[in-house]
Amino acid sequence: MSAFRALAVSIIIAVISAGGAEAEIRIAVAGPMTGSLALLGAQLRAGAEAAVRMINEVGGVLGQQIVLEIADDTCSEDRADAVANQLAGAGVVFVAGHLCSAPSIAAAAVYAAEGIVQIAPGAPDPRFTEERPGPGIFRIFGREDEQGQVAAEFLAAQPADARIAIIDDRSPFGRRLTDTAIEQLAVQGRQPDHIDFYSVANPSFDTLVTRLIDANIEIIYVAGGAKDVATLRLEMARSNYRPLLLGGDTLADEVFLELAGDEANGTLFTFQPDPRLNAETVPAIIAINAAGDEADGFTLYAFAAIELWAAAVEQAGIVDFAAITEAIATGTFGTVLGTIGFNEIGDANRPGWVIYQWRDGTIEYYNP
Repeated sequence: MSAFRALAVSIIIAVISAGGAEAEIRIAVAGPMTGSLALLGAQLRAGAEAAVRMINEVGGVLGQQIVLEIADDTCSEDRADAVANQLAGAGVVFVAGHLCSAPSIAAAAVYAAEGIVQIAPGAPDPRFTEERPGPGIFRIFGREDEQGQVAAEFLAAQPADARIAIIDDRSPFGRRLTDTAIEQLAVQGRQPDHIDFYSVANPSFDTLVTRLIDANIEIIYVAGGAKDVATLRLEMARSNYRPLLLGGDTLADEVFLELAGDEANGTLFTFQPDPRLNAETVPAIIAINAAGDEADGFTLYAFAAIELWAAAVEQAGIVDFAAITEAIATGTFGTVLGTIGFNEIGDANRPGWVIYQWRDGTIEYYNP
């Protein structure tokens, strides 16, 4: 821990220990607040702000009010490193973030060095926890390798004569999902009938669709961004070709629905279980709605990260990195996502990925 950081934390602890009514605890939510993923950043912000309001209204943490910083990493690795250092300099003791995997991993190195607890509401890349640089790094969202496994189980359960294709966009995210799906599909004694890809820079969806039609593909697993998959879906429709399409968690984005329109209907995707179905989420949803926001996407994940951290601080009885980290690592906490505990590398022990579908402009669980 840097000398500046140690001094800042010592001052906070001293004031809290003295019972000073003026003391504040500085935390942050970090993610893509601007740029192409700003909609998801807005979800993080809405959830974090609602959690802080609710906690402060009942007395804060250890009798101290929480002050929330909003940090924009634009889903950029370099920007996340700079943001993390800025937050450390501002005396932030906890970060609910980041959302994208590469920025989360970059920021984690700073947080570990500076003694800042990080709970990621996203960052599904397995390396985020498998290679975490310190004990204060945690994740409450699901891992990509588990997402690819669920996709493989779905594909393996399809009729034996159904022709299956697996496609990715050649991004690290896309390759991780499809590599896992292909590997797990083989474990279950099945091979895809066609493997393909497209380039984000030059997708050429028309030729891709031609290849899929020529291969008589009936079921497609595609790992790519919401905008690209929507464009692919529309290109299929122009050829009057409508195979069963399964995507990753990126298709939970409203952008997919806006671009694909009616062609979104019936599209499947994997995502985490919907926390809005839990009775425990009602107060949080009311608080989020009262601010004019919706409790969708990553909103409740940001909310849960902050309420979990706050409960750990209360359990530790002090704003101290080691004590809070120990409380999180060994405890279980009731949150809007359900009861959460963590394994030895910082992944949450909670239900994994499930399959949803777009149906008449809304998202619902897939029931074949």
